[in-house]
Amino acid sequence: MRHNASKMLFEHWSSLRRGPIIPDRNDLDPAEIGVILQDIFILGAQPGGPWLYRVAGTRLSAFARRELKDEPFDRWWRALDRSDARRLLQGIAEDGAPMIGGVCGYGADSAKHDFELLLLPLRHGGRSGLRMLGGLFPSTA
Repeated sequence: MRHNASKMLFEHWSSLRRGPIIPDRNDLDPAEIGVILQDIFILGAQPGGPWLYRVAGTRLSAFARRELKDEPFDRWWRALDRSDARRLLQGIAEDGAPMIGGVCGYGADSAKHDFELLLLPLRHGGRSGLRMLGGLFPSTA
């Protein structure tokens, strides 16, 4: 992890773990991560369904120039890469393991932007594989 915000989000998520059990969505404390709320999101899925944004930070929505709630996560990916994005999310949900990586995207201004993407599995309603906490942090921040 290169970005301080990624480290902060990962540390908060890790502090909520109980051994190998991943945190529940309701365990998250926005007050603990308030300074990075603009860059984080929560994804939700029904078994076999697409991963949708349940909540998205203000900077993410501003980058997209729209509210992201209920939009598919893979919509941000090139058509060529959407199946890879879906497999990535499914693997994180099934394994219960976090993922971090670098991604780039093009904003409405057509300029290229580099980000650090952190994805952290969550439980919801006592079940794993239905929610995911994420952060998309600008590399220049």
